[in-house]
Amino acid sequence: MMEATDTARPGVGTLLRDLNQASPAGLVEVCAAWLRRHLSAQACVLLLADYGEVSLEPVPDVGASPSTGREDMIVSPAGVAYREQRRVHQPAEQDPAQVVVYLPVSIRTERLGVLEVTLPGRSLGRDVANVLDDVSQVLGYVLAGARRYTDNGASHALTALVTWLELQGRDAEAERIRCRGLAG
Repeated sequence: MMEATDTARPGVGTLLRDLNQASPAGLVEVCAAWLRRHLSAQACVLLLADYGEVSLEPVPDVGASPSTGREDMIVSPAGVAYREQRRVHQPAEQDPAQVVVYLPVSIRTERLGVLEVTLPGRSLGRDVANVLDDVSQVLGYVLAGARRYTDNGASHALTALVTWLELQGRDAEAERIRCRGLAG
């Protein structure tokens, strides 16, 4: 049985191909360009969780808003999206005619960060929300796959953030066993 598809819903296949061809430092720029082209996104910021999961740090990008900074994990909408692993949206503070959407970026049970997207309009339609969910999921897989290729000097900031994320997955604990260390 074939699944019904919505012909008006842009597929993320081209996004995946573009992300696959981009350097790890260019992931945010490629994602932002795709979102501008398909959803008329006004801004796109990738926020990655710090090691202690205290805050979300913006990945440096030429298209990022200068006001975008560290987001608190507890009180910010981005923190809610990260902690609860659900989409959060609210009117933009600078322009109430825009909506800001915070999408968890994860791969299975591994939480990586949040994709913050600013869109025109006062509300978020179901079709647009579904496309954004697809984009954040694709970004999670690409980001996880890019970890091993970040030591090429293209972007030390992204390298540091992704390496920092990589450290999170190296602890294991059970009732009688505790392992801690780095894979190498």
